[in-house]
Amino acid sequence: MGMTRFITGIFSSLMLYRIGRKPQALISSVGVGLSFIALGSYIHSKSPPSVIPVVCYVSTVMFATLGYYTIPLLIMYELYPLQVRGLLGGITVSLLNFMIFGVNKLYPYLRNLIGIANITLCFGTSSLLGSIYLYFYLPETKGLTLQEIEEYFNDRRATLVSQRHVIAAQLSQGSSSRNVDRNATKSQDMKKQKSENKSENKSENKSDQDKSDVLQLRKKKKDRQSEGSTSASKDERE
Repeated sequence: MGMTRFITGIFSSLMLYRIGRKPQALISSVGVGLSFIALGSYIHSKSPPSVIPVVCYVSTVMFATLGYYTIPLLIMYELYPLQVRGLLGGITVSLLNFMIFGVNKLYPYLRNLIGIANITLCFGTSSLLGSIYLYFYLPETKGLTLQEIEEYFNDRRATLVSQRHVIAAQLSQGSSSRNVDRNATKSQDMKKQKSENKSENKSENKSDQDKSDVLQLRKKKKDRQSEGSTSASKDERE
């Protein structure tokens, strides 16, 4: 159990920076709930001894370490205002310890009263109901500064979105628009260059045609002159 909690704790710390607080808390609550329900159902079925209860218990510890044991304290100190963060944090941790003490003291009496299988099913059901509450009411604070979180809860910020992410999105949007403008300018330049090349080719073809016409006129003129000279020489001979 100790090794499972140690490895899962390291993995949980890495996941906090990847997927955020809310998805990780939902994975933890749903995983714990399903593991407890599977364990309680197996105990109710009175099946022969197998490895299934061990797997269910280890998965319960793993999912609980993934979120239940780590995220509440982190979220607590992120959401409390700066002025009363220390005081409220101490009160909350004290209440948490009192609740853990009460659950541990009541567990033997509840086990004798309703049975270990029913207690396990109650734990699983409570965890699944808690996941519904987390889905609707747990704020996502990944990537936010403490000032941004406090401004949101003081109604000075419309959405719980990091200003750095907004600026980065604006910069990326600006760069993309600049790239579009550059591409449009390049396409216009290419079209202009093509039209200029076409006009130059047309002018060159026209000049070549004019040159050929001039050469043909000169040739015709020379032919006429040669014909005139031959006719004049014939007349002189006659």
